[in-house]
Amino acid sequence: MKSSGLYGEWSNNSTFSSVKYCVVFWAVCELALSWWRMILLSGLIFRISMMTFGKQMVVFQSAVTVLWSLRGIVVI
Repeated sequence: MKSSGLYGEWSNNSTFSSVKYCVVFWAVCELALSWWRMILLSGLIFRISMMTFGKQMVVFQSAVTVLWSLRGIVVI
């Protein structure tokens, strides 16, 4: 089956590949930033929860961190 239409014409174009690389690069940067934000945020939440609630919140906080990291893997 022959590919036709906009995608078929664009796939042969060099601008399509450069746009594709830009999108991949942006996605990787966005993922790295979100991981960094998640680490900082979880550290802050961990400190606050240790001061206020103590040990019960540690379990909850680690579960939230695991769920966030799984969400990042699912996005890929």
